This record gives sequence, structure tokens and C-alpha cells, in this order.
Amino acid sequence: MDGLNVYSFSLGTEKLYKFLDKNPAMYCAPFDFVNDPRIIAKNKRFVSINSTMSIDIYGQCASECIAWNQQSGTGGQLDFVRGAQWSEGGKSFIAVTSSFIKNGKRVSKIVSSFAPGSVVTTPRSDVQYVATEYGCVNLKPLSMGDRARALIGLAHPDFRDELREEAKAHGRHFVEADFFNHAVVEMHGRGFVAVFNRRDNRRYRNDSHRKDFVLQNRVHKRAFAALKLADDRNRNLLIFKLFNQLLRSFEFTFCDFVF
Repeated sequence: MDGLNVYSFSLGTEKLYKFLDKNPAMYCAPFDFVNDPRIIAKNKRFVSINSTMSIDIYGQCASECIAWNQQSGTGGQLDFVRGAQWSEGGKSFIAVTSSFIKNGKRVSKIVSSFAPGSVVTTPRSDVQYVATEYGCVNLKPLSMGDRARALIGLAHPDFRDELREEAKAHGRHFVEADFFNHAVVEMHGRGFVAVFNRRDNRRYRNDSHRKDFVLQNRVHKRAFAALKLADDRNRNLLIFKLFNQLLRSFEFTFCDFVF
């Protein structure tokens, strides 16, 4: 569909309809074709721009309702978010004003959590770029803590301190990753070695734990190099094994992974 303006419906003036009528640059098709992410992805360098009614510090978008009050339908937001990212060289943007005025009072569209009854239109795992009048950030590579920091930075200044306090109340990992800073792995025979850098002022559970950390930290550089040299398949396997090792060996609520 390169070179064509594709649409599903139009609503406007007689001038608009005359422009669309038999215009070879315009292509009208049913929704199940136009909104199909697989079709969208066939367009190179496709950029989708959607808006939302509210976004939380996870990156979830509630674009249909506020609490129990339905305002719109699902539409094609998720389809175009995914299709644009599947497109060669494509990008997806959620563009939203950071706040709005209701009954003379400013209300933030970036929230720590949605009101009961709100539904998520686009999950955080699909959201790529988020833009407000205060900047733009790519959420895809960010940890939960970094997402919170980035989205709070995009909020209206009047609400940033409040959002930080609410984030801390939900759990400190939103704002500062206390337990681990980095996690890397090293090929070691048929297994691997997990290496951790802590930022909790060395609060070890016991002396054995302290010695293990010191021993592991000595191979940090070699471990990081090994992971970088691994091919994609082995790297994904190592990360999966590391996750399982973390779950078995450590008590933690959150971990920032930096590979």
C-alpha cells in the first residue's frame, strides 16, 4: 500500500467527499483489512500516532473509559501500535497532553494507578514511545523503575512530587532498584555464573552470602563479555536460566536487568 492514503471511513463536508471520490491516491477498505496489524506491518517505515485518556507509570494505556464511565471504544489503537512496530523501520507513539482542566481544577493524565472500573486498551508490553508536552521516551527497553521515573518526568510539574510519593508507597522498586543494580552471566562449563552488583550498602543476609557476592563480583568483566559474545539464541537461554537462578537463590521483589 506504499504511496496510498488508506482509510476505512470518512465523515465531513461535501468538499471532503468530492476530494475522496475516485481519487487514485486514496484507498478505502473494510476495518478488518485496514486495522490488521499484519497488513499495517507491510508498509515500510510506518508510524502510528494514538492518544489515550490516561496512562499509568507502568505504561498501560486506558483509552476507552475513566473509572466506570465509558467514553469511547477500543478502536484500532492496539492494532496500529503493534503493526507500526512490526513494520520495517516503523515506530509507534502514544501522544497525550500531561493534564487537563475539569471544573476549574487541573487533573493529571499520568497516574500511579487507574481508578476502579478502568480498562486497559493497550498493555505496557506493547507501548513504545510516549510523548507529552514535556518530552518523549521509548519505554520498550526500560525496567519498571525506569519506566516510573521516565513517565513521572513527562507529567505536569504540579503532579510529579505526588506521583513519586505514590510510587514509593506502592513499592520502592518503582523509583529506586534497591536490591540489584546489574545482573550478568558467564558461561561456565555446561552451566553459568550469576554476577550481581548491589546498591543496598552491602546488606548481606549472612557472612556466606557476603563471600559469595565477593567471589562472583571478581568475574564480572568476563561474565559481561561472555554474554555480549553469545549469539541471540544462547543469550536468551542464559537470561532465562538467570531468571530461574534468581527465583531459587534470592529473596527479592524487583530487579533491574541491564544487558
